[in-house]
Amino acid sequence: MEWLKISTSTELVRIQTEDIAFISADGNYSDVYLTNGKPHKMTFKLHFFDEKLQLLADKMFVRVGKSLIVNRNYIYVINTVS
Repeated sequence: MEWLKISTSTELVRIQTEDIAFISADGNYSDVYLTNGKPHKMTFKLHFFDEKLQLLADKMFVRVGKSLIVNRNYIYVINTVS
């Protein structure tokens, strides 16, 4: 079990990587969506999360486009046409 640890100016956030379904870009912010459906708005760009997640040993995250990082464990269908 691995943890994503993020330090902001006001809090320290620790999230199990298994609990992250996807991370979506929102301008200068990012929304971290957990498997329980709750989003957490973070004051970091998606590039920050991309770099952090690449350092993890399990390599369960993949960036798909400019504004989305997804957990490979929650990919059920890939539509190759669109």
